[in-house]
Amino acid sequence: MISLIDAKEGVSYHILWMFGQAAEIKDMMRYETDKVLKVVSKNEGGNVVVAYDDRRFAMSPDLAYYIKLAEV
Repeated sequence: MISLIDAKEGVSYHILWMFGQAAEIKDMMRYETDKVLKVVSKNEGGNVVVAYDDRRFAMSPDLAYYIKLAEV
């Protein structure tokens, strides 16, 4: 299990766990553990852009830390 911060660009992951602010995003995006999140890009500031259900979201490093993943 890794955090979204440590995820690699172009790789797809199962979402395993979220808490804090990430839980609010989870509800908003209707995440389920069987859903797959793909890391589109990461920048030097630590922001992560992810693709989920044909939508893209940018997440700050503070939020990304609380999203735990497992590679598909």
